Amino acid sequence: MGTIKSGFFANRPSDIPWPFAPFVFVTEETTEADLRRYLRDLRECGFDCLRFGGEGGCGVRYLGEDRYDFSQLDLIFDLAEEAGLRIIPNLRVGYADWMSGPPHLVHRDSYLLDDEYHRLIDKYVAAAAGRYRHRPCLLAYEGVGEP
Repeated sequence: MGTIKSGFFANRPSDIPWPFAPFVFVTEETTEADLRRYLRDLRECGFDCLRFGGEGGCGVRYLGEDRYDFSQLDLIFDLAEEAGLRIIPNLRVGYADWMSGPPHLVHRDSYLLDDEYHRLIDKYVAAAAGRYRHRPCLLAYEGVGEP
């Protein structure tokens, strides 16, 4: 392949890593051993960052109004720092079954148009972003799927 001579990458120093990050999908079944293996494999493949997310956000469980279980996300941040990786958490949350019950009553068919859905998501994103904004491994936040 030839060298790019013009455009955005024309003057990019060769020692600066490319801002490319593979995606790691996290579920409630993902164990600490799984995460350690994924991160080790990424480092061995030459990556210096990763994106991650999962159903209902990036491993954060909703426990009730303004209450979240961040334990899995805390673990991901800790392991990424331990492995020397930068991370881009996906803070997008789609519809979740718990939203349909009282007191929220968000309907699956129209949740993107529902003010209650947006209120819940705004609170979650604010809580997660506030919790992790000073972590040294944080590279950026991903808000909606693919960049």
